[in-house]
Formats: sequence, C-alpha cells, structure tokens
Amino acid sequence: MKPLLKISLLFLLQILYIPAFTQQNWSLKKDKNGIKIYTAGIDSSKFKMVKVECEFDGNFQKLISIMKDVDNHKDWVYATKKSYTLTKINDDEIIYYLETSLPWPMNNRDAIIDLRVEEDTTKNLLTITTTALPHYIADKKGIVRIPSLVASYNVNATAANKIHIVYYLRVDPGGNAPAWVVNLFADKGPYETFKSLADLLKRTGN
Repeated sequence: MKPLLKISLLFLLQILYIPAFTQQNWSLKKDKNGIKIYTAGIDSSKFKMVKVECEFDGNFQKLISIMKDVDNHKDWVYATKKSYTLTKINDDEIIYYLETSLPWPMNNRDAIIDLRVEEDTTKNLLTITTTALPHYIADKKGIVRIPSLVASYNVNATAANKIHIVYYLRVDPGGNAPAWVVNLFADKGPYETFKSLADLLKRTGN
C-alpha cells in the first residue's frame, strides 16, 4: 500500500471517533477566564475525553497560522518539549513530530501528528483535526510513543475579530502511565494551552 494512501485510510478510521465526542455526558471541571473544560468517561478506555469551549479575539487566518507553525508549538501547547515538521503534504496538511514532557518517574511521550485544515466559507466554519500516526517513524529510545490521539478544533467566527472554539480530545498516552494520574491533569493541560493560545492570538498580526 502506498504511504500516502495508508495515512489517509488511518486518518479516516480515526476521525470516526469525532462524531461520538458530542454524544458524551460531559462534566464541567474548570470555568475560568472564559475557558470551560469538560471531561467525560468512555467505556472503551480508562482515560477520559476532554472538551474545551471558549471565545477569543482573533480570526480564522490567525488561528490557522498559529496551528501550522508547528516549530513554535512549544511556546503555547502545554508541556511541549519540542515539535517540528516532518512532511508538508500540501498547504492544508502537515505531518509533524511532537515530544511532551512528563514528570519523573514517567517517561516523556512523543507522537507523529497529521494536522489537517478545512475551511468552509459558506458555513462560516473552520475545522482543524489532528490524529496520531504512531508508525510513521521509528520509536525513539527512552520515549514512549503515543499509540492513539484524535483531536478536533471546530471554529466559528461569531463577530468581527471574534472566534468561538469547541475542541475535543481523545488520547491514550501509552506505556504504564496510571490512568488516575493522567485524568488528574485532564483539565490543567487544556486550560494552560488555551490560555496561552488566547494570548498568542492577541499578539499575532492580521
């Protein structure tokens, strides 16, 4: 099977999870600075899913620019140690490497992420999806490869220079990370990430 075809099929299989996000019984865990963090348990995983709702200053192009600038994700994505582009498929799809720092004694995690951007101007909707490609490159010594990650940013422009974001995340961090430890920080990471994203959107030029 051709590599790009294999990636596309894996992507399609993973995004089948996305519609199920909206069907969960979400529990509000944090509501601060206009950022609401929800979690929900699912029968098929010991790790909770996460939903974030917020409205920020900014527009589609600012957000797209920030998301595509993967080399600088460490400046705003919580606990990111490094990130860099592996392959640019086209203007709307990038495959990149991400390493996330975890506290001792847990090993850091890494992931190969397929990021896709789709803008529907007729519906005033921007969708950014990220999915893990765990076998895209060889495992790195001393780092645990994330076996499964699916996330979706669903964005609407609500007014001039205002965007409303609903973000969903489902991830299995792999290795022997205790579920209770991961779930304990299920609201901290997303909150810090979106707080930094709000600040970055304000600073990013038109």
